[in-house]
Amino acid sequence: MKKLLFLMTLFFVTILSADYLDVELSTKSNYRFEDYLFKDINKTTTNKLEKKLSYEELHIEGSFNSIVGFNYYKNNIETPDSFDSKEIYIGSDKTKFLGYQKDETTINYGARKNTIETTKYTVYDILTIEKSKSNSIATETFDPTSDLTVPQTGTVTRKYDFEKITLSSENLYKHVKENAMDGENYFYGVAISQNFNSMFRFYGVIIGSYEQHDYSNGTANYTDVNGTAKSIFYPDETNGNVGKLLPIDGRFRGYGYGYKLTAEAYWKDISLFVTSYYKKTQLKNYHSGIRDAAADAETLVNVIATEKLDYLQQYTSFGLRYRF
Repeated sequence: MKKLLFLMTLFFVTILSADYLDVELSTKSNYRFEDYLFKDINKTTTNKLEKKLSYEELHIEGSFNSIVGFNYYKNNIETPDSFDSKEIYIGSDKTKFLGYQKDETTINYGARKNTIETTKYTVYDILTIEKSKSNSIATETFDPTSDLTVPQTGTVTRKYDFEKITLSSENLYKHVKENAMDGENYFYGVAISQNFNSMFRFYGVIIGSYEQHDYSNGTANYTDVNGTAKSIFYPDETNGNVGKLLPIDGRFRGYGYGYKLTAEAYWKDISLFVTSYYKKTQLKNYHSGIRDAAADAETLVNVIATEKLDYLQQYTSFGLRYRF
């Protein structure tokens, strides 16, 4: 009871001190989750994991004195899947100068459970830096020794870190949205804010991005009967069955494109909206060990050899928003 009273008090104090506070309820349809799994350095054992989910979501967003803002997302995704996101930032009601965000996503791609913990930094809307840790668990057939004579089936945990550096127009959506709510009308080719009458508006941005994704610290192990984590082995095509091929280094860069557009009907502070989101990202392998493989084959031992990575993120969102 005390906790509930505290939260209610905090809520009303927040309303009184905020430039605005948005409470938004929406249903996301066919939200596309995608991850990559690198079993070893070979191209043929890089798997793309994909899953579409539809779910309800609560989004609370606030801005205070044009100095500090926050975003909080609470999702009703059916277990065992889950997604959680929290962000606080320094900036005005339209521009994010410096943002700090924590995300945790757990998606079961069939029998494989994939958990990713991400810390994301945003600089002046355009630049984002994401640092993530991926943990994948599934039943696999592997060899517990280096001689590959006694294959066994068990639970294998695969981990790796990755970093994404992105220059993108996507975060300008917030700026354009606030312009539309202020009654501004314009079309710049990559952004549109248009109020058609006193009850309908349309706004959004064309997404263009330059991205670099770097993977590192790959490990794969199983737990034996004594509870000890041990490495698993794979054939080494060059030196015989003694190689432990783990992808500890991968570097990809490329471009993304898409859009985020919203049509909204409103009356005073209540809005009904539909948002369409689409983004395609295409990355190519730029690791020097791949590029210069003929000159120095030794560099390929722990380098991910996959030539390219492709992502397709999309969803349609229907919702209701109230602005305090």
